[in-house]
Amino acid sequence: MKHRICFLLYLAALFSMDSFAQGNFDSAMVVLQNRDTLVGFVDNNDWRVNPSAIQFKKQLQEPPTTYLPGQLHSFEFLHGDAYVSRYTIFHNYTDVISELERRMDTLTTAGSFFLRVLYSGKASLYIMEDEKFHKHFFIEKEGMQTDELVLKRSLASQNDKSQMTQDVSAIVTVDKYKQLLSYYFSDCPDIGSRIRKADFTEKDLIALFDDYNTCVSSKGTIRTASADKFHWGPVLGLAATTLSFSSDLPQYKFLEEASYSTSFDFVAGLRLEFVLPRNKGRYSVVSDVLYVPYYVTSAYQQNQLMVTSVFDFSYLRIHSQFQFDLTSQELRPFLKAGIGYNIVLKQDCYEVRQSGQATPVKYTTVDNIRSYEWSALLSTGLKYKRYRFDIGVELGNGFLWDYGGSLHSETLSFQSLFAYLI
Repeated sequence: MKHRICFLLYLAALFSMDSFAQGNFDSAMVVLQNRDTLVGFVDNNDWRVNPSAIQFKKQLQEPPTTYLPGQLHSFEFLHGDAYVSRYTIFHNYTDVISELERRMDTLTTAGSFFLRVLYSGKASLYIMEDEKFHKHFFIEKEGMQTDELVLKRSLASQNDKSQMTQDVSAIVTVDKYKQLLSYYFSDCPDIGSRIRKADFTEKDLIALFDDYNTCVSSKGTIRTASADKFHWGPVLGLAATTLSFSSDLPQYKFLEEASYSTSFDFVAGLRLEFVLPRNKGRYSVVSDVLYVPYYVTSAYQQNQLMVTSVFDFSYLRIHSQFQFDLTSQELRPFLKAGIGYNIVLKQDCYEVRQSGQATPVKYTTVDNIRSYEWSALLSTGLKYKRYRFDIGVELGNGFLWDYGGSLHSETLSFQSLFAYLI
């Protein structure tokens, strides 16, 4: 089973690598440092970590031109994100005690960076997310430089520690960003109380900048970041399931060498889909809770002995998969891979033996049946707006406890599922 799982994951990796190799050029406008404007296409990766360079084409057939932050004033996607290029300083953020002890919280980096626009107006709000996924916010007011709004973590001083209990961490948080906002927004005294209540989040800071621009009679524009998206809905489909056994003992030959039927059954359940932020929503975590029955029979004959086995099971299958959309268009093919935890709801497992013209006798086939199984999942499909259609394969480790390593079972299921999400 391990070899089959590795093969399934290898196929998924091949498809994913091929899709990463393809560019995704969207209509965009690029403004050079001399304020000349170029209209064309930019390779849009819907970056979570701000880009250090962009690829631009005037025509899609042309080879791309690379632009660094120092070469541009800004760029903007049609109906999408906007970025500005600014020379600024950002502060190193850490909450690791060993790094704070080495005063790494005092380190700064200066240079030209692409900053994503969250709010534009008389006072604009920008964001840069670094390789550690820490968010750095910046303020830019007309006629003034671009400054970082700093949330600082540092080790507590001796005076701070004397006021703490032993269970409290030695790290303290300093809201320096509130001091800087009070300075920049001093021409709107009414906003002081809102600054003191503002958390260091996109939502709170965008609302605060909008309040300030309204206060000074400036029309601002909110450019909201792509949010996490949660969808759920019913899922229906068809499953084709069969079994196999392996053993090194002769008494289980009737299971290992038997021919097994394929059980075709309707399945139903609930799908939960969590679309991860940025990257044009191409990454998501998908969970299915499915009711899946199967009724598999097998036949084995040796001389005058005929053995017919019946495996009648019902499962609550809980699937968790990571999904990668191969494109960012409205109609999206995708790949999914993950694991399943399947709980036995019903089990009936028996065999009927008949030798020649003798009366058939019914036996319990195996009595060491566990209440769950693990499985590996791989599927592909299409999604369009609220609709999802996928076909996949599930390879489970069966319903048997290990008979001292002498008997093993596997479940192989092919599934075709349709979901409607809201």
